[in-house]
Amino acid sequence: PPLSVKETIAMESQADKDRTGNVSFESFLDVLKEKFAPPFNEEKLEKAFGVLRNPQNKKIHIDEMKHFLLAYNEECNQDAVNDFAKNVPLDGQDVDIDKFIKALLG
Repeated sequence: PPLSVKETIAMESQADKDRTGNVSFESFLDVLKEKFAPPFNEEKLEKAFGVLRNPQNKKIHIDEMKHFLLAYNEECNQDAVNDFAKNVPLDGQDVDIDKFIKALLG
């Protein structure tokens, strides 16, 4: 199920412990790892990201990921998304979903 605004704000607060308004990519991954701890696994994350990614190359353009983050998170703003995107490992302008999932699962 989608996260509520309240859950999203709580996760953001958890990732931004020093209350700077900025969340590092590593902090973002740590929060996602905790939120999606077992029973979530690679297969379930693959299925969730499968809706967004290109089925041929298992990638999503960074602009699509940024659009998704802005569209489904009322608390998110363009500057925060741009800062986040700077830290996402890219293959050209694409996020390799398999690598992203492996980073999430650590």
